[in-house]
This record gives sequence, C-alpha cells and structure tokens, in this order.
Amino acid sequence: MTRILIESGHERNRNAGDEAYFAAMVPLFRKYLDPVELVTFSDRPDRDRKRYDMEAVYSGGTIAKSFFSLGKIINAIRKCDIYVWGAGQILRDDTHILAPAYRLFRPFLAFLFGKKIMAYGAGIGPLESRKAKFLAKYVLNRFDLITYRDETTGRILADMGIPGSILVKTVDPAFGLVAADETAVDHLLDKLGLPSTKHPLVGVAAYGPAFRGAFRGFRGLIPAQMQAARDMWQEGGKANYTKHVKLLAKAYDYMIRRYDAQLIFIVQDASGQGLDDRITRDIIKNMENDLQISVISADDYPPALLKGLIGRMEMISGGRMHSLILASGMATPILAICYEQKIKAFGAIVNQQEYFMDGYQLKDEKALIDQIDRVWKHRGQIRHQLEKQILPLRSEVNRNAGRLANMAGISSEK
Repeated sequence: MTRILIESGHERNRNAGDEAYFAAMVPLFRKYLDPVELVTFSDRPDRDRKRYDMEAVYSGGTIAKSFFSLGKIINAIRKCDIYVWGAGQILRDDTHILAPAYRLFRPFLAFLFGKKIMAYGAGIGPLESRKAKFLAKYVLNRFDLITYRDETTGRILADMGIPGSILVKTVDPAFGLVAADETAVDHLLDKLGLPSTKHPLVGVAAYGPAFRGAFRGFRGLIPAQMQAARDMWQEGGKANYTKHVKLLAKAYDYMIRRYDAQLIFIVQDASGQGLDDRITRDIIKNMENDLQISVISADDYPPALLKGLIGRMEMISGGRMHSLILASGMATPILAICYEQKIKAFGAIVNQQEYFMDGYQLKDEKALIDQIDRVWKHRGQIRHQLEKQILPLRSEVNRNAGRLANMAGISSEK
C-alpha cells in the first residue's frame, strides 16, 4: 500500500482557504490511489484525524513549534513513499525571512531519505531575496514533479531555472471540492437565522492583511501573529487601511439599501495573523446598517458546507482567494478586490478579469458601487459564464490526481 505524506499550506492553521484545497485533495487521493495510506502534517492533529479519518502528525504550524516536533516530523518523512508538497501559496518570503527555509526543509529531508516528491498545485511567490531564490532552486530541482496552479508561479519557476521536464501547469485543487448537499445548507441557514427567501444573500470575504505591507528587514524576523498583536504597520499603512475600510463600509451599506441584501461576512483566516476578523469588525463598525449583517468564521464549518452556502448567494465580494474559488465552483458571481498577484491570476483562470479590481488603486466608493451594480445587473450572464469555465478546471483537478497515481505506479484510469 502506498503511503502518501501531505504538507499543505499552513497545515490548515485556521485558514479555511488552506483547508478547502486539502479537503478536495483527500477524497481524490483515495479514489485514484486506492488502496492508499494518507498522512498529513497538522497544527490540530486530533481534529484532522476525526474530520478526515487519516493519520495526522503534529507539526506546530510555525517555525518555533516545529522544532519541538522535529522527531515526529522526521519519522513521518522516513516512513512515507511519496511526499506531496502543496497546495496553496506554499513558498514566499514576504511573511517571514525564515519562511522559505521552513517550507523547503521537509521536502529536502524527503529527498535525503530517497522519497519521491511532488509539488501539488503549488503557488509560489513573491520570492525576492537572493538567498530565498538560491535555496528554492536548490531544493525544487530535486523534486520528481512540480505541478503549479498559475502563470505567475510558472514564470518564477522558469526564471529560477527549474527544468521544464518536471513542470506541469494545473489548477488549484479547491476547484474539485464537492459542495455539501442542499439539506445541510438549509440547516446551516436556519442555525444562522437566515431563511434564504427573505433577503438575497451576498457574501463578503475581506482580506485582513490589506495595507499592512510585506515584512522586510528587522520586521521580517518578527512572526506575523506578533506583528498583528502589536499593531505593527509599514509607514502610511494604517491610515490607508482606515480610509479603505470606510470606503468598503459605504459600498456595503449601499448593497443593503439598494438591493435589500443580507450580507454574510466570511472570516476566512482565523489564525490571528490573517486579521480577517479585524477588518470585518472595522468594516461593520463603520456601516450604518447593522441589521442585515451576519458574520461567520469559516474555520467553524467544513469547507464543503461553506461552498454550499456560497452557492446560495447572489454574489460574493472580497479579496480572499479560496472564498472566490469556492464561489466560482458554484457559479456564484464574483466581485474581487485584489491585493495579491495570485488573485489577479485567478481572475484570468475563470475569465472574469473585468470584475476584478485592484484594492490598492481603489480611491472612492463610487468605483466600487458602480462595479457592484454591474455584477448585480449581469449576474445571470456571469453564472452562465462560470458554469462553462468551471468544467475544464474540474477535469484538470482529476488529471493532477492521476499524475500522483502514475508516480505511485498506479493506473490513473478512474
């Protein structure tokens, strides 16, 4: 029986986006590699053992905590047959100076143990420091196969000199997540006190780190969660953030007033460093209407249930990539507010670039309100477009699982 060890994102460190693609990967691996033994690194192993019925090894989710789990980490790598690295934005150097070393250490150990290594729908970047690029090139060149999810990652890999023979462009695994059934979604809406027939539902997935800035110099040595707790900003960041929050508040007040919408704010990253909870609170605090507003922490619900809920919405607005991916999978119209290149790349993947706005260039609420009106007016047409776009993406998700099966010496005909 093949033993697959999975390192993904931030070990699903209370970020529902990281968990969304992991939740899609697990059933696909079981389908394409049956029989298979799946093992994952996790910051909440007890929960993941129960939720996914698989072995979970505590890795801490941070550099410091991983040090105390080193023995278990090494043993898990030693016992696996294939090391799966990804998906998500798994390698970048703007969150912590040591982040690239942390993310490359475990696959390098897998190489030393002679294991097969596959990067699975990975996102890479930004990656700017010379040391990070050198380290990444050295380790990634030792992978057996690298499948990546967007053009930006492909360019970074090519610029590093990773041979094209091991590179394959794919899509984010979350496109393959199966939504919960309608009955489960009805129960969730009842629990939230939101009968879907009373008001049209609109999702908001605000991006917490907006305007905080990349972690450079001395700041790069301070963990993101500590920076958030101590309210550390780059010059001008907090003032720009405050202006932006007020802009969003006016636009979302308009949605309630103009379309009688029930807003559901989705806190996608509840880790403490994502700050989605903070920006959500700040937006609501600056709104005039606080009656037709609900807030949910995505970490409280399985990703499939969250996807089903998003499928009931008339549209979703925000800057969290995986909330937007789940929306596209349900053909829910998207109004994206982009703060990272990966969001813009995603807009091209689903051919919805005209509804993707640069959050840093958004200066007044009128531009956002005009876009809200456009999405609302054309939402039927957008749904039709997304339904057509999503089919080949789901097929590619299956093909990527087949590539892993081929690596394991198993036929991918499923």
